[in-house]
Amino acid sequence: MIKFLVRLLFATLSLTVFLNLFTSIALAQKTYEPTTESLSKHEVPDWFKDAKLGIFIHWGVYSVPGYAPLTGELNKVVAERGWEYWFENNPYSEWYYNSMKLEGSPTYKYHRTTYGEGFTYHDFIPRFNAAITNWNPSKWAKLFSKVGARYVVLTTKHHDGFLLWPSKTRNQPGRVATRDIVGELTQAVRQEGMRMGVYYSGGLDWSFKDTTITDFNTLVQHGVNKPSIR
Repeated sequence: MIKFLVRLLFATLSLTVFLNLFTSIALAQKTYEPTTESLSKHEVPDWFKDAKLGIFIHWGVYSVPGYAPLTGELNKVVAERGWEYWFENNPYSEWYYNSMKLEGSPTYKYHRTTYGEGFTYHDFIPRFNAAITNWNPSKWAKLFSKVGARYVVLTTKHHDGFLLWPSKTRNQPGRVATRDIVGELTQAVRQEGMRMGVYYSGGLDWSFKDTTITDFNTLVQHGVNKPSIR
């Protein structure tokens, strides 16, 4: 009787392992097409379903001025005042480069008052690269882990085209960090037992196509680029 139960238990465990392995392989081999119907069938991994907290980092040249006006919630502002008002008063500092070019906007005025009319967005790059010499990715990762984060996502390139990793292909010379921020942070995050993800802005890249977004129409018109960055 005991031998029978042991055999039954072993067979059950073996079947369970096989099914789990089969399921993992099937999910790994599953591919998706670039369509809404196909992508809507994508299933998030099991670890993500249990991840209650993640850290999403926007860090780049726009962090040097670190300025944007307090405007309000997107849908409400657009409904009441329109898209032109939204972009003139864009509350995201990641859009600093675009906002500083909109004459009369709060960012336009702030930039000229603080840095002067002749100070360009590109002039922020040396300041950013100087500041990251003292950056400690390990401290970041330990803090994220301490507060209970299960994953971290870093913006590797935003719309300004500034790269946070050492790429041999750039749309404009000098638009790259002097440290491999992506690589260093990834290593530090994984050492703390967390998952690492990356965000990459490919829809807009002003180093590839220097356009000024003023309303929804210009956003749609210039919102698809094919920058050559690897």
